[in-house]
Amino acid sequence: MPGPPRGIERRTSLGGERRPQSEVLKDALDDSRKPNSAELRVKLRDAHFEYLHKLEGTLVLAGATLADDGKTRTGSVFIINVKSKAEAEAFSAAEPFRKGGLFQRTEISHMRKGQFFPANAPKTAEGE
Repeated sequence: MPGPPRGIERRTSLGGERRPQSEVLKDALDDSRKPNSAELRVKLRDAHFEYLHKLEGTLVLAGATLADDGKTRTGSVFIINVKSKAEAEAFSAAEPFRKGGLFQRTEISHMRKGQFFPANAPKTAEGE
């Protein structure tokens, strides 16, 4: 899967500033896709990647949720680094998949960073 488009302006956060670790909340956004929405996803995909690329300093981790077959996309999860629930809502509301009507439900939850082992993450989207 190709990455985000080249030449996109990057910001460190929704407000453009870097924040000390002690000032941030981690929010988890769990979005469930509407049934039969594959065509809409393809239509919105480039804008989705462009948006996430611009907010590289806010985004911690994102990826599609999958059905038990390991292939059928059922939604998305975003872990973001923000100061407030309002900032998490703004991130979600402006996300092209949500804005474009791909999701039937969005749930935003605060989370605290517990254990974090990025070295254990797969190197590819396929889990390798």
